[in-house]
Amino acid sequence: AYVNIGGGIASLGTVVNGEIIPNGLSKELPVKNYPVRGVIIEMAKLGIPVIHFYNIRQMWADYELPANPIPLPEPGSGGIFVRVKYNVTITWIALASLAAMILFAGYLDRKRHRLGTELVPARNTESGHDL
Repeated sequence: AYVNIGGGIASLGTVVNGEIIPNGLSKELPVKNYPVRGVIIEMAKLGIPVIHFYNIRQMWADYELPANPIPLPEPGSGGIFVRVKYNVTITWIALASLAAMILFAGYLDRKRHRLGTELVPARNTESGHDL
């Protein structure tokens, strides 16, 4: 595969080609009227797959990669390799379970402490007997 990183004129032929050629892996380039042909276009004509990374700063932002990190990160770390992804199904199940438990606890509490229906016997504090 031929790898192009950035917008080098020798590789692209012209800056316009950098925007025409899709980012990422291309087994063949789209048929276009390229203003000036660079190495990437010639390689694609020979049937060699091309990997094109034109806007590196945008990729840094998209994959949360540091620009010019010191010290260099460990290989295989960073947003390009590891993404935090939440399981929406489990989240909805957990939310429904919690809501059901809250409603059930409220039902039991209301049943146990109905205002005005529970009689509490009065105690005579002097004798310790119920009145």
